[in-house]
Amino acid sequence: MKRFLLLLLSILSLSSLAQDNYQYRITSFMSEDATKTFTYQYAEPTGADLRSVHEINLLETPVWELIDSLHYDAEGRIIQIATHQCFDGEWRRVCWIDYTYNEMGLKETRKNYNDFNDGYGGVLGGIYYYYYDEEGRMTNWLLDFDNYEFQKGELTYNEDGLLESELIMQDPFIGVMENYGLIEYYYDESGNNTEIITKTWGYTDWVYSSLQFNTYDEAGNCIEIVSSNASGVAQEKRIYNYDMNVLAENVYYFPNPENKFPTTPQMYNMVTSYEHWVINQNNGELSFAGNFNFTYEQIGEDSGSNPADVDIAIEAIDANSIKATVTPNEYTTEYHIGNVSKAIFDQVGIESLVQALQADLNPQTGVKEFIYSELTPETEYVVIVTAKNDADEWITETETIKTLEVGYEDIEADIFNIYPNPTKDFITIDSENINYVEVVDIYGRIVSASEVNGKTRIEMSDFADGIYYVRLHSNGETTIQKVVKN
Repeated sequence: MKRFLLLLLSILSLSSLAQDNYQYRITSFMSEDATKTFTYQYAEPTGADLRSVHEINLLETPVWELIDSLHYDAEGRIIQIATHQCFDGEWRRVCWIDYTYNEMGLKETRKNYNDFNDGYGGVLGGIYYYYYDEEGRMTNWLLDFDNYEFQKGELTYNEDGLLESELIMQDPFIGVMENYGLIEYYYDESGNNTEIITKTWGYTDWVYSSLQFNTYDEAGNCIEIVSSNASGVAQEKRIYNYDMNVLAENVYYFPNPENKFPTTPQMYNMVTSYEHWVINQNNGELSFAGNFNFTYEQIGEDSGSNPADVDIAIEAIDANSIKATVTPNEYTTEYHIGNVSKAIFDQVGIESLVQALQADLNPQTGVKEFIYSELTPETEYVVIVTAKNDADEWITETETIKTLEVGYEDIEADIFNIYPNPTKDFITIDSENINYVEVVDIYGRIVSASEVNGKTRIEMSDFADGIYYVRLHSNGETTIQKVVKN
């Protein structure tokens, strides 16, 4: 049920905005080991209308998980990015940024709000003001804290109109604006930005802070970024790979005003992955840290591929449990399944629930049975299955069922015994009347199934710690008992 809660926070019921003729849109960006992931959810199944970005970092303790929801005006410009963070399984809006635009359609103000309490109020952190020349190039910006000019920037351009420098000044609440930072940009003969030098003010002169060196291929794609410290020692390197058959202009990358999207400084083709290298503190050399991959789906005109399809067979087991059997067709590459009460289904809507399912990290393949337990008796539930083919085209199927009334035929508790519970390695089922037993995880997946003949031992040492449900069958009757593995 938690997986659906996030959609109440992140998905907006706004009308679809007018779109350009994109052929592809990004669906995810993640490390090869899936420890850090970004997934992108859209308002329309076939449009370039991004509504939220779901970020998970499994390397953090506790796990870092947040969602950025995007709000638009009638012209398709982002007017708010709201960040929701998950704390102990509950989602809260922790901060948001509001934007306004000038008559040229350029960003005019940026207001940052932080919520330090319950998710319903916010404290204004500061306001950025942006100023432009007649050609639409930013010339100045100002950061204001409660009518106090705290920081400002001045941007200059070379004779080719390329950004040359950005001078940052700051008044640390002493009434005097002082030099603070300086960023210098250098280019090759083709206009590719090859160097970025960052300096800080050392009271009498500028002091090197960091260096960035960019390398490009013949098409103008940035293929390597090397970041170095003030001494010129490389600290990080990224090597980018591209699909040269797809132009970047035909790919939808959402226009994030915060520049958080991890693409390259310059690309003319669709980026597919990059290698990440970081400095080894033991030997001072760069070491390979891992690959990051981008995934896309085709949008717009029909790709002509074979569609995915699933068949859902659903049955009520007892007053608190249902079983769903999913059979995908040969063109289905993966599917996602969820269960929600009919009341929640009607309240939230199919679109939001489907987008939540497509964003989860638990894809299924092949024919499988799913058990949903601890449900409410005599209550309607909707099983939702969304599936895709090799062209990342999605379809969705639903089935509705009602749990049985309390007192439906179950195996009497006194005719079997399951022990130890909780367990570390195994459970023993002691009964002469049980014919068949299944062990089901919290996602409804059957992780073990076997026939029972008298006293039977089921190994659980390889199972992950958590809650499992033991489903017992006897002469057409069933019951479910919870078991804790720790």
